[in-house]
Amino acid sequence: MAWREILKHICIRLIGVFCVLLLTSSIGVAQSTEYKAATEKARTAFKAGEFLQAAEHFREAFEAESRGTLLYNIGICYEKAGQTAEAITFYQRFVDAVPGSSKAPLVQRKIATLREQMGSQYQSINVTTTPAGADIYVDDRARGSMGKSPISVRLLPGTYTVIADLKDHESAERQVVLEKGSNTSATLSLMRSSEVGTLKFRVSERDADVMIDRKRVGRTPIKKPIRIGVGSHDVLVMKPGFVNWARTVKALPGQVVDVDVQLTTEEDQLQFEASSSSGNLWPWILTGTGVAVVAGGITTGFMAKSLHDGVADKHQKQEPIAASDIDTGKNLVLITNVLYGVGGAIIAGGVTWMVLDSMGIGRSESLDTVVLPTAGGGALVQVGGQF
Repeated sequence: MAWREILKHICIRLIGVFCVLLLTSSIGVAQSTEYKAATEKARTAFKAGEFLQAAEHFREAFEAESRGTLLYNIGICYEKAGQTAEAITFYQRFVDAVPGSSKAPLVQRKIATLREQMGSQYQSINVTTTPAGADIYVDDRARGSMGKSPISVRLLPGTYTVIADLKDHESAERQVVLEKGSNTSATLSLMRSSEVGTLKFRVSERDADVMIDRKRVGRTPIKKPIRIGVGSHDVLVMKPGFVNWARTVKALPGQVVDVDVQLTTEEDQLQFEASSSSGNLWPWILTGTGVAVVAGGITTGFMAKSLHDGVADKHQKQEPIAASDIDTGKNLVLITNVLYGVGGAIIAGGVTWMVLDSMGIGRSESLDTVVLPTAGGGALVQVGGQF
């Protein structure tokens, strides 16, 4: 039984090794197929004089199989295409990858020659930062720092992005165009991280231009939060066919401020303004009428009081009192009460109408006020209508 178990174990191990070898062989075949297809395309393009296309195909082949000779082929393609800097890069990678190759000495001499030819083409970018001492990168941090500012960087003519990093400060970038035959300079200001806030934009429409303090920061959707100095900033969002959105937004230190922008079309804006300007004036007219009626009641009240004081004075002096004075006083009191009642009722109706208008409740714009005399000489005021 023991021998059977041992043989079983050996068979299982052999089967496992066979499967691994088979899988490895399959992967190798797949890579070789991709490699062959890419190299065939590269050779065809090279013969046709399409050297840049040939370089791209050789790079595809290198990704399939990392063969050092491919680096040399890529270098030749770039050299013939006139891209000397790229040619030097790949020639140097070939020498580093295959230092024992018989071609290595020849390639090293070629690198020296090409660098000598390019020496006169290099221009300088003088980079300064505020504050100084920032690490300077060109285009990509992965290529390594060029040194600390202030620094002079020699590059071939072209467009570059200069990046500055400094501890406890916000990174800064600036695009620089280096033209042939002239040097240039770039100054970058770095803000302390404690002096920077974050604005996060949510805009209802796509492809709208967003400007902060009259500088365009991008087009919606703006997925990356905007880092900006602490304080108030003028934000403007514009899109053709929509009403400009303008606000003052305050950036707070160490905080994210959400900026929600709801753009409306010009047609929507006109409709809104039309509905706002067509407000109902009748409630105001009604309320004003009520105030005028009450003011009349106040006037007749003063007249009644003045007449009452005169009658009281005559009565105290035991002077004769005319019957007309007593009748006039009663009438003034009655009129005053009626005016107070009617005016108060009208004011109440107008205010009620205003409240219903503000709530958007539908109403027919009618209001009736009825004054009914009572048996005791007073009056009953009824206000009615439809709202």
